[in-house]
Amino acid sequence: MVFSVEGKLLYAQKRVLSQSEYFSTMFSSNMREATAAVIDLTQTSYSSFYGLLEWLYTKSFSSEDFNEILQIWYVSASPIVYSLTILY
Repeated sequence: MVFSVEGKLLYAQKRVLSQSEYFSTMFSSNMREATAAVIDLTQTSYSSFYGLLEWLYTKSFSSEDFNEILQIWYVSASPIVYSLTILY
C-alpha cells in the first residue's frame, strides 16, 4: 500500500496494516481505498502516520518526544485506525 501524507509517500504491507480492524475491513470491502494506487491522507502529519506504521511493524516507538507520541496516539484513536489503540 502507498500512502501520501503531506506530499511524501509511505509504503506499508497489507499484511501488517491488516492488524487493524479498520484496514482489514477496508481491504475486504468495496471501499475505493481497497484498490487505490495511492491513498491520500490529509487528516494527519507525516511524522504521526510514520510513527503509527512504526508501531504496527515493531510495537515500539523510536521517538522519546512526549508530544510526538501523543500525536501518534491521536492518529491511532481517530476513526481512520481506531482499533489500533486496543492492540497493545
